[in-house]
Amino acid sequence: MNSQTLVVLRGGVATGKTTVAEKLRNEIENVAWVHVDKLKSSFPGYPQSEFAELHEANLLLTEYFIKKGNSVVVDSVFKKISWIDQYKELAEKHGLNFVVFELFVDPKVGIERDQQRPGVVQGWRRPVEKKHVKGSIEMILKNPYPDAIKIDTTNLTVDEIAERIMKMVGWKKKTLFAKLREKIC
Repeated sequence: MNSQTLVVLRGGVATGKTTVAEKLRNEIENVAWVHVDKLKSSFPGYPQSEFAELHEANLLLTEYFIKKGNSVVVDSVFKKISWIDQYKELAEKHGLNFVVFELFVDPKVGIERDQQRPGVVQGWRRPVEKKHVKGSIEMILKNPYPDAIKIDTTNLTVDEIAERIMKMVGWKKKTLFAKLREKIC
């Protein structure tokens, strides 16, 4: 195994997956972020029946980052556990460490978080229906990924969640020099 790690952040709506993934990408050197929903939103009206194609595109993007020497954080609801298995196979193929974290939250808190998201507050995005927030969280709890590390984000800040993940994975924050180099280059 090498020091590269493929991390999957799985969780329901408003559990903190995307915010934590972005934080990890920004704080850890050589970490790429594959935000599954971002690619999906690039294709308005994309039929749900064809999400498998989007999943394949995300796998290819993940492999691209791995080949460039990056660790990778992938975040999604991952309704189909078999899709996580494909990321595990990708990690094994390239000799990477592989860790799955399942984030969950009290559904009431998830609903509150969703209503405070960027876009919802400004009025240009509708909040997710309460039943979908609750249902997505329950789906993860009822259908866990084997060996996933569970993190209840209800009473944790983004920094606390990221710190836990970094500690468990063995990642260290970027040095001040690395942050300056990014801003200059």
